[in-house]
Amino acid sequence: MFVALCSAAVIAQETEIENILEGNEEYSDVSYLMELLTELENKPLDLNAATAKQLSLLPWISDVLAHEIVEYRLRFGDYNSIQELEKFSQIDKEILPLLNKYLTVSYQIIPRDFSLNLKMRASRKLQQSEGFKTGYYYPSPEKIYNRLICHYGEDIKFGILLEKDSGEKQLNDLTSYFIKYSNADKNYELIFGNYFLETGQGLIFSNPYGARKSSNPIYAAKRKSRNAREYTLVDENASLFGISGKIDFSVLQLLLFYSSNKIDASFNVENGNVTNFYTSGYHRNENEINKKDQLTEQLAGLRLEFKPRSNILFGMTGYQSRFNSSFFNDNLIRNRFAFQGKINSLVGCDYNLTLGFFNLFGEFALSRNRGFAVLSGILLDSKDVKLTLSFRNYGKDFISLHGNSFGENSGNPMNERGFYFGLKINPLKNLKLSFYFDTFKFPWRTYLIPMPQNGKELFAAIKYKPMKRLWLYFQLRAKQKNNLVTQYDQTNLEKKIIIPRDQLKTRFQIEYQPHKKIKLRHRIEKNWTYYKKNKGEQIDKKNLYSGILFYQDIQYKFYSKVGISYRIVFFDTDGYEARLYEFERDVPGILTNQMLYGKGSRWYLFAKWKINSFISLSLKYSSTHYYFTNHIGSQADQISGDQVNAINFLVETKL
Repeated sequence: MFVALCSAAVIAQETEIENILEGNEEYSDVSYLMELLTELENKPLDLNAATAKQLSLLPWISDVLAHEIVEYRLRFGDYNSIQELEKFSQIDKEILPLLNKYLTVSYQIIPRDFSLNLKMRASRKLQQSEGFKTGYYYPSPEKIYNRLICHYGEDIKFGILLEKDSGEKQLNDLTSYFIKYSNADKNYELIFGNYFLETGQGLIFSNPYGARKSSNPIYAAKRKSRNAREYTLVDENASLFGISGKIDFSVLQLLLFYSSNKIDASFNVENGNVTNFYTSGYHRNENEINKKDQLTEQLAGLRLEFKPRSNILFGMTGYQSRFNSSFFNDNLIRNRFAFQGKINSLVGCDYNLTLGFFNLFGEFALSRNRGFAVLSGILLDSKDVKLTLSFRNYGKDFISLHGNSFGENSGNPMNERGFYFGLKINPLKNLKLSFYFDTFKFPWRTYLIPMPQNGKELFAAIKYKPMKRLWLYFQLRAKQKNNLVTQYDQTNLEKKIIIPRDQLKTRFQIEYQPHKKIKLRHRIEKNWTYYKKNKGEQIDKKNLYSGILFYQDIQYKFYSKVGISYRIVFFDTDGYEARLYEFERDVPGILTNQMLYGKGSRWYLFAKWKINSFISLSLKYSSTHYYFTNHIGSQADQISGDQVNAINFLVETKL
């Protein structure tokens, strides 16, 4: 019975992971959360040795709870099992079986002298696009990924990653590697090779896959930084390359870093100036190859952390970077406050204070051109109520080329002001409510809309468990934001106008586990998008776009080592404006938040087989059928016909 209950709880919490990831990009090879959880599955945190900062990296453990877990251990001694966390009022009892994957109390186990983790992954669309037929892309449609991570004892870690995208020639179009050394007491640490930095709330440094607004309103609002980390992601321009060193003097921690890294960029052929970064990472034809590694950035800086007590942290970060070519874009109307020149520098301070049930956090930073940015917030974590309030103000002239802080827009924090309120409450044992409200303003024009604008977003969700193995979900998301649209007058002349756009999305979902090996999920989602020419104007059906999605999902676990998932989706939308998304299971390391629009159906089959403790296989086959069309996509990515099939395959070896 206990095993069945644990299985049910874990399946329920898988949904929470998916809900967090649904805020990420439509399709990417990894996200911050996926990478972190995969890392902790391979090497769980020791509950009797982990710091509060390490524990708080998990999305279900706040800084408040992490501090209490550590303080209890210091006062009363080591934990004997993960179940002992039940004594803390803030912990969700359903979370405990899931935490068993990422936490351990098996600190008495002697670490192995050598361990190895190898991932080999291949994926491709089975239909050829026009780019392959015409020779515009190199005739290699497979996307191939190979990653090797080795541990030598507890002190040395080595990794190398090789990857090519579909249409690229070289198997090592992306190559990254690192060597990490840390002494047994973790008083100092060195990383050589590819690495990235996470500091404060992401105003100066952050990973490229920062969390977005999601149905977990508390987790998304605060960055959980890890300072220097070895780079195992596949964003080709997001890492640093060089050396970082950390020294811990008990109450004071010093981090020094240097990088000299090549970056993809586009140039003005007439004057040789850089016009912009090339961020897609594709090198499939001569034009794209000519942008590869064309720019060099040299960067050096330091970070100081002052920790007078375990619940108090003050940090200061600063760096200067220099490019070997100047940035200049002569479209000064659109790019008036964009980065220009060769040199950029930033300095900032951040804080993180835990006082009882409250956690205060924030960061402020100043760039070389005196652009200023600040984010400040407070979080409450109690038994039945969790809430967060945060304010952000990123100046229109704030230049942070490696930052990625919380906000409406992804990417570098600039030209945004906002206030966020998130709330989770448990009024009844089997009832959970989630809510957030975000209001934001862009004080200066954005890239697409040539004037200041503002907007707001509201989210509300209910999770109810009427029976032991039955979960009901309902969520509503409403958003108001301006949009630039193209219209034609009576003489067929094109003109662009700014119109308020309102969006409303509703979702109802049922999850049922009739047997400990079987899980069923049903979802129906509806989307309305409409434009108003003037405030208060009645809705015109010509300006209303709607879409609906329905899917049926079944997961079956034959036994502990083999599991399969099958999903079939039906969708009917009024085009791209009414697009809908559905997060899918995929082979480890790939995040698929599939965008669907038009009319059609989609299905996929996913299987995972853990052959033994050393080898596991994962396979996904998907097929999307679009009704009433004879082609899919556009230009070089256009596929003839009405169907797209794809296959992803991964082999993972652990020694």
